[in-house]
Amino acid sequence: MKNTDNITLEDLQVNKLYIYQDSTQFKFGSDSVLLANFVKSNNKNIVLDIGSGSGIIPILLAGKLGFQNIYGVEINKNIAELSCRSIVLNNLQDKIQIINAPIQNIKHYLCNGICKVVTCNPPYNQVGRGDTSQNLNISKARFEDTLSLQEVLKAANYLLSTGGKFYMIHQVYRMAEIMHECIQNKLQPKIIKLIDKKRFLIQCTKDGKVGLLII
Repeated sequence: MKNTDNITLEDLQVNKLYIYQDSTQFKFGSDSVLLANFVKSNNKNIVLDIGSGSGIIPILLAGKLGFQNIYGVEINKNIAELSCRSIVLNNLQDKIQIINAPIQNIKHYLCNGICKVVTCNPPYNQVGRGDTSQNLNISKARFEDTLSLQEVLKAANYLLSTGGKFYMIHQVYRMAEIMHECIQNKLQPKIIKLIDKKRFLIQCTKDGKVGLLII
């Protein structure tokens, strides 16, 4: 793995968990923590995090919330390797497995309906909307040029068994589009939690009945 001079070790300040971060890559923020804390499920269920980045969501799910069988899928080789270092550092390698591949190719790695929980903190911005970063790695994490909303939801639909839960954090200005696309992919919106005027959390049920709670 390259650019070791840019790597720092950060204390997550919970359960003696630590994580490596690379200043040349997209660094996690409060959104990932909020999303991990939003997940409610039997901790023995299989979980998959789409676009797992530094591994923050899998590490929190395993190290804080006790989940025992988690996959993280990350396309960036360097950041996937760095997340594996964090997982080993926290002695969570028996609970978390990182797949270094595009989520669009997940059928080559995992079976249809294998998961009960899928999480995603996706790129928020459509291509061409908003300011792009000069750092290509950071720009890819913010914009949908390599991972679109539709691709996230298509993968979640494939991975989840009937009754499985999909959890995502996103921007309020795209809420109507998100709910429409979720329904198109058999992910029935069940809970929306408004964080502030700009962000919200959504939980959907695969093949669920109509019925929405806003909290």
